[in-house]
Amino acid sequence: MSLPALTPDDVARLYAACDTGTWEGERDALIVTLAFNTGLRPADMARLHVRDISADGRWLMLHRGLRHHAIVPLNQRAARALHAWIERNNLKASDPLFIRAPNTRKRLRAREIANLMAQISARAGVPFDAENARATLARVLFNLSEDAAVIRSVLPPEEQEAATLPLEHLPPFSLVLSRSEMLFASLGMLPLPTAFMPPENDPVLERSRALLERAGEVL
Repeated sequence: MSLPALTPDDVARLYAACDTGTWEGERDALIVTLAFNTGLRPADMARLHVRDISADGRWLMLHRGLRHHAIVPLNQRAARALHAWIERNNLKASDPLFIRAPNTRKRLRAREIANLMAQISARAGVPFDAENARATLARVLFNLSEDAAVIRSVLPPEEQEAATLPLEHLPPFSLVLSRSEMLFASLGMLPLPTAFMPPENDPVLERSRALLERAGEVL
């Protein structure tokens, strides 16, 4: 059963439980940042290499098998955290993003990242896993949407406060729209060429990114 969406105060407590003056604390803070700002699960994080981040810091590319990929938008908060981590560890393009220890290139496994999330949760006294991070992102994006008030107006009073969006429509599988019937346009797995060529100048994606940037102010 999924954990409920967190409040901004809960998210702040999770960040506070990460001692960013240490290598481990900075790694933990990056996990928190990516979980809440991108909707990535531990398995997604474990697969990431530095080369999967676009040169302009606006996108991640996830690999799902040999021929299937997904594009994930990055807001400035997530992009800054990634850049700082790569710079601190002097990571090269072929290196895994999440490494086991300083000065190594052995990647963390998905189970290890999930265990780290559980440890952060225990220190903060706040429930934290991939699913409630995604639920939190869904709630924040919904609240920021121009359609939120319209949707709430047709819901029964007891359901209005808990209104949110389906988790399956979160990044990396879709991007939020500022206006649409379902609020989200499901993109699914995007087959890409070998070169990293994310979409450019797409008004739908740019509106989506604008909402994601605003979400980064509270997540």
